[in-house]
Amino acid sequence: MKLTIVAILASALSFLPASAPCRAKDDPSLPIPDVLQPAVTAAESTGRQLQRLDRAAWVASDAIQADRDARKLRRSVRGWITEDTELGTRVTFFDDATPARLLYAVDVESSGRLTSGALPEDTLADDTQQAMIRARQSALSQDFMRCSRTYNTVAFRADGALHVYVMASTTKTGVYPAGGHHLFVYDAGGTRLESRRAFTNGCIDLETGSAPQAEGMLFITHLLDRQPTEIHVFVNLAAAVPLIVMTPSLDDPEEPAIWAVEQGRISLVDAGDDD
Repeated sequence: MKLTIVAILASALSFLPASAPCRAKDDPSLPIPDVLQPAVTAAESTGRQLQRLDRAAWVASDAIQADRDARKLRRSVRGWITEDTELGTRVTFFDDATPARLLYAVDVESSGRLTSGALPEDTLADDTQQAMIRARQSALSQDFMRCSRTYNTVAFRADGALHVYVMASTTKTGVYPAGGHHLFVYDAGGTRLESRRAFTNGCIDLETGSAPQAEGMLFITHLLDRQPTEIHVFVNLAAAVPLIVMTPSLDDPEEPAIWAVEQGRISLVDAGDDD
């Protein structure tokens, strides 16, 4: 496979050498160390969830923008929340009232079918929805490193808490922000911030450029974890381009481990040990 180095992410201002080993399509991956397997599994699952919910949100945004009958409602929209349904994902737009009122809903089914429309006037969010809205709005108000003029959010419940991902959005075709993504974890009521993390220490855009996606790869260095994160899975799925991630190796932090992220799956290419 021809490898086109499109961009290099410097999580801590370090760089991936052009001669770094890469995995050919027919090369077997290495076994992932047991100590890292839970984090890898979680990154795959959460990254796919982020991509699904984020995609539903932009599909729903296109739907409400295209609805001429929703022109007046659009002026009152202050955000959206996403919720799983039996058939896919529901995206609900809300206003800035307290408690928040739900204005418009779009059901994005897994089959691709869309159902959308304005909600009855003065439809109030239920307690669960109010908590998600509180957490989302609080996360956006936090002081964090911004790498884009616009930001998207994905909020969902996990382990009894509310996880809010605040993610830099792309404004150019073929350009995918890999820096400036953050996770804020709130209590179940969406009122108390319990933890937060940034996934990089700097801003950088990954560009697919003019190379055919089937022939290109995005190269990233990541020094904050020993394995790729859910953001790497999200970027891989959003860009539809294989991702090569270099992290500190488990056995020797001075040596790099090389990972591949393809179609939302993480595999270990080079463990960075003497073998």
